Amino acid sequence: MNLSIILSVQNDNVEELQKSLDSLLNQSLEDIELLCVVKKGLADVQGCVQAYKEKDSRVVLLESEGNCLGDFRNTALKKAQGDYVLLFESGDIVLDYAVEAVYHKAVKYNTDVLRFMTVIYDDDKKIYRKFREYLLSELRPGDVHRSVSLEKDSLLYDKDFNHEAWTGIYKRAFIQEQGITFGSYPYGIDLDFYYQTLLKSSNTMYCMDRVAVRSLDKLIISKDVESFKGYADDYGKTINFLLQKVEDLCIECGLEKKKVVNIVNLEMRRFFDLCMKYYKTVEEEGYLDNDADLINAEENEDELSDEQAEDLQNLWIKETTERFARKYEGKYKEALYRHYLMNEKRRIDGCNKEYALPKKYKLYHKQVEKQPKVTVVIPTMNVEDYLNLALDSLTHQTLEKCEFIILNDGSTDHSMVIMQEYAAVDKRFVIVDKPNSGYGNSMNIGIDKARGEYLGILEPDDFVPVKMFEELYRVCKINELDFVKADFIRFTVNPDGSLMEKYNRLTGKKKYYNKVINTSEERETFKFIMNTWSGIYSVDFLNKYQIRHNETPGASYQDNGFYFQTFAHGQRVMFINRPYYMNRRDNPNSSMFSKKKERCITQEYQFIGELLEKQGIKETYSDIYWRKKYGNFMMTYRRLSEDLKPGYLHHICDEFKDAVNDGTVTEEVLGLHAWKQLNEILADPDAFYEKLRVSVIIPVYNGAKYIGQCLDTILLWNEIRIEVIVVDDGSTDNTVEIIREYEAKDSRVKVITQQNAGAGAARNNGLQYAKGEYLSFLDADDFFEYDMLRKAYDRAYTYEADVVVFRSDEFYENTHQYRDIPYTINANLLPKKRPFTMDEVSHDVFKLCVGWAWDKLFKREFVLENHLLFQEQRTTNDMLFVFSALIKAQSIVINSEILAHHRKVDDSLSVTREKSWDCFYKALLALREQLKTWGLYERYEQDFINYCQHFTLWNLESIQGEAYFKLYEKIKNEWLEELGVYHHEEDYFYNQSEYERLHRVLELDAQDYLFFMLEHQKQMVKAEKLKNSQANKNKEIEINKKVLLHEKKLYKKMKKLSSENKEKEPSGAKSKKKSFWARLKKA
Repeated sequence: MNLSIILSVQNDNVEELQKSLDSLLNQSLEDIELLCVVKKGLADVQGCVQAYKEKDSRVVLLESEGNCLGDFRNTALKKAQGDYVLLFESGDIVLDYAVEAVYHKAVKYNTDVLRFMTVIYDDDKKIYRKFREYLLSELRPGDVHRSVSLEKDSLLYDKDFNHEAWTGIYKRAFIQEQGITFGSYPYGIDLDFYYQTLLKSSNTMYCMDRVAVRSLDKLIISKDVESFKGYADDYGKTINFLLQKVEDLCIECGLEKKKVVNIVNLEMRRFFDLCMKYYKTVEEEGYLDNDADLINAEENEDELSDEQAEDLQNLWIKETTERFARKYEGKYKEALYRHYLMNEKRRIDGCNKEYALPKKYKLYHKQVEKQPKVTVVIPTMNVEDYLNLALDSLTHQTLEKCEFIILNDGSTDHSMVIMQEYAAVDKRFVIVDKPNSGYGNSMNIGIDKARGEYLGILEPDDFVPVKMFEELYRVCKINELDFVKADFIRFTVNPDGSLMEKYNRLTGKKKYYNKVINTSEERETFKFIMNTWSGIYSVDFLNKYQIRHNETPGASYQDNGFYFQTFAHGQRVMFINRPYYMNRRDNPNSSMFSKKKERCITQEYQFIGELLEKQGIKETYSDIYWRKKYGNFMMTYRRLSEDLKPGYLHHICDEFKDAVNDGTVTEEVLGLHAWKQLNEILADPDAFYEKLRVSVIIPVYNGAKYIGQCLDTILLWNEIRIEVIVVDDGSTDNTVEIIREYEAKDSRVKVITQQNAGAGAARNNGLQYAKGEYLSFLDADDFFEYDMLRKAYDRAYTYEADVVVFRSDEFYENTHQYRDIPYTINANLLPKKRPFTMDEVSHDVFKLCVGWAWDKLFKREFVLENHLLFQEQRTTNDMLFVFSALIKAQSIVINSEILAHHRKVDDSLSVTREKSWDCFYKALLALREQLKTWGLYERYEQDFINYCQHFTLWNLESIQGEAYFKLYEKIKNEWLEELGVYHHEEDYFYNQSEYERLHRVLELDAQDYLFFMLEHQKQMVKAEKLKNSQANKNKEIEINKKVLLHEKKLYKKMKKLSSENKEKEPSGAKSKKKSFWARLKKA
């Protein structure tokens, strides 16, 4: 049997019971048993259940001897036969298809516990309430279908989730094997059960399915003050018992003491949050000013008005809570009282407003929109892992007048039941169920059925923010657009559930944004990022030009033809420089990861070519056609498995050789990089395939925690031929075991081991084995964009560069935050010429970029010819290599994209320089010696001296501990003299602030300098705030100007329409015009 559903019946409300029974027995999942546990003596209720039992054999009638809800549930759990168990109470309404949806998820993910969303109904107001703890509103997209734990960054500590047992589905074998039961006490049984299941489970997850509706009156947070009185009194009696039980469970399950305390503190905070939901701030001048008034009022409660009675209840709750907190003598007494004071302060500060009953929540959308403004088409095929997130993002759109057409393209998983689950409560969802016919056919059916003015597209593993369609629709209507497209976000889910987001601009040219463009004439727009889903399209426009998708099988590249048609016919188009659409990049079943579809793009461009020929515009768009065709052919090549690549290169030759020979395809058409690449392929496709493009060298020491992610980001996409040389520097953890596993499963990986000698020596060791055309030196605890090596190599290949420099940022492990590092490339120092040499940099050459190696690419032949090596020291071992390479390079090119992410952790080598505080000084000396050896020191002396000043200060001001004092004395008394910094006047230095700070080093002792720097930092912060304040004011003025100018355009349009219709100027128009100019002048 699939499922046992336990329905506890503690009251004699037969009508309420019947609603619950009907909703459960009408579920689409039929292989269930319904265990109705009835309180002894409720004859009418027993009769009702018996009547249902006679009609449906799945109903089982049980009687409970006990009065506690825990007794009811325990009675049923002993009798349950299903693989999984659900727990409800009489009066709960279970939504259609919801049980089947969560059951299939529980089975698929093999969960012990799967917790789901529930909706609360306010019987008094006749509305649904938006309780975030029951709707799981604080779940991030990455938290869904992911096992939760009690680690320090667990979502359970800082998210507001409920504990109720009826908001989860449980594996019965797990419940029985772990001996999990409910307590027999009035309050806290769900808390007890929650921690039993959480602590003993090996797989607890959350999902986004809305399963049941429960009455607000059944919650402990109801408005019934008597209910709260009982709760508070009994909680005062049982809290110590419950917390002790939680602690015992934690210890039994092997949790460390710190986590036990975290959990106990969490529950104390939640208790007082619950108490605060009951009372609001009592006015000081009210009639209930003290305990005497309280007692007197309670004795004369019958004489109070409704308003006075409510104030009495609120005050009573406040007094009861305070007495409980003050008199509590259980374990963790001080912590509990501290939580009480914290919450009381929030109440006094007026923050109690957030504890009012939540706003209205719209569960049902019962009407089909007669004239939808936007139709969204969702082509769906086996995406049950992500479909909830996509559909849920549609239900919350602020533009309510929509229709959502879901096309089930023959799914063989349980996607269909998820669609039915949403369509059951929201009539805007229209399901089209059909045999599998491919993405193109599904999309065309959706377009044909669309009733909206505009059409949007949502891929079923993506999602959209709530205002996307409202705001894009408004832009379309105001500007009468054929279509609008916006920037978008690409994301993947980190191991901790947070999202790694990357902003994608449609174009890097700002001039194309936020204005109406004729894309059929503006050819540059065809170079924009190709997608079909980041905007909306006029349905009339699509029908006028019969714009549809190519109906080839599967889901690969059919959007290319649609994209090409819309741009070729678009006359009123706008691009918005604001991201809306959220595009997932980690669905392993996505067509973008398919390594076998080699001829799909050929079919798509045959389709595009025939369309252009038919419409008589092939010659007009010939160059665009061939450029995009080649780009997509090469993207297919990079995606294919290795066994298919050689053959596909020959196919590219067949497709392009005639066009090259007859002059249709030229360097002008393709661009320099693609033209060079195509000619290399045409000359010898087999040699093109065999050529090893990049050798990646990674030194690693005790890097077991991060080396896997590092290698995964490099090896995930086989875009160019690479080799990865991992040099283990004498690790004492299991690093070698991990990298050997990669070596065994991927022929591109080669492992070298050595005695511990430092990263510099490891890189030099790896360099001996490298065979690639270019070299990349990466750190084992960093990670990278999947296309980093290909993009960097493409720049190198195009310009035959000696060095390629790209941007990187920092990723802080503790906070999972990214921080931009603008100085990785100092744009102000870059010469206009590309490529360039360091001789063409006007000044400060050593600050053009940072002297680390992981965000650069080096030509191997160039490195060997110049005998470049890394210094063999603990830190700053790459500065000599990097700056030497840049100085000697005859061709340097830049890629301004962020392609590498440098991880910052507390125990990493780069933040423990206290152990090697003098390495930077040795690196500077070595660089100076190298420049002298090459006879270049005189040429770069001033730049070198300035860099010594800069780098010395950075090291001094970023080091901590005892090493700071050692370093300070060395700098002051020896190193400035030795480096040659000491002997130059102020105008010799480029940075006056650094010059002043360095002279303070000479004047002050180490301790006084710290105080000086503290004051200096304060002044810097103050100046930055002032600068930002002025910038914000200027920005506000500019926005006001834009708004007023927009109003002026609207006024002119209104006046023109009035004139054309030979009507008088609208009443008040002149005064509006006068007001407008006054406002513009003021702005």
